[in-house]
Amino acid sequence: MFNNEIINDYNYIDKDVILKKCVKGEFCYNEYNEIDVQGDVNLSYCNIHTLEQFNFNIIEGNFNCSNNKLKNLKGGPREVWGDYKCNNNKLKTLKGGPRKVGGIYECNNNKLISLEGAPKKIGGYFDCECNNLKTLKGGPRKVMKDYLCSYNKLKNLKGAPKKVIYLFNCSYNKLTSLEGAPKLVEGDFNCKNNKFFISNELVKQYTFVTDKIITLFE
Repeated sequence: MFNNEIINDYNYIDKDVILKKCVKGEFCYNEYNEIDVQGDVNLSYCNIHTLEQFNFNIIEGNFNCSNNKLKNLKGGPREVWGDYKCNNNKLKTLKGGPRKVGGIYECNNNKLISLEGAPKKIGGYFDCECNNLKTLKGGPRKVMKDYLCSYNKLKNLKGAPKKVIYLFNCSYNKLTSLEGAPKLVEGDFNCKNNKFFISNELVKQYTFVTDKIITLFE
């Protein structure tokens, strides 16, 4: 990771120099001049405004472009075998992001108004907390761990996956209905601090919670 006290503007640095500092492993260019990486890429805290000059393809490890100034994901990887983090940027959409992620997917603390562009399946947990989402439509349909969508502007849960393996957290939204809630949560269901009274009985009308831990209040 770069020291921003020394490097303040990545635009004047050759991308191969950046890659040599930010790739833990090996990288190469394929026949389409796309970058494949055998290892991890850490571009966090690099003051980056765009990924377009890189044109990544497949990352056989983790990819982290968090804590920058990205407004879109164009030029980012098409496929990430490990974890993918694009949190703490200025993103309004996930279009241009990877279509496959084998580990966790963090897109929290952006300005997202849509989950369009997210992979349909996430190998780890999915975190889209602290955005401007009014719907979960377009988001992943299968998540292998937690699904975290608190601190948004959701009025219902349409677009949520049908099954969540661990925690489902939709607290601190503007829910007026649990329509679209997962049919099965194999962990905890947290829906505290919303716009209408939610009871255990109401949750059970929509969702079977295996751990029977339903958080309605603080």
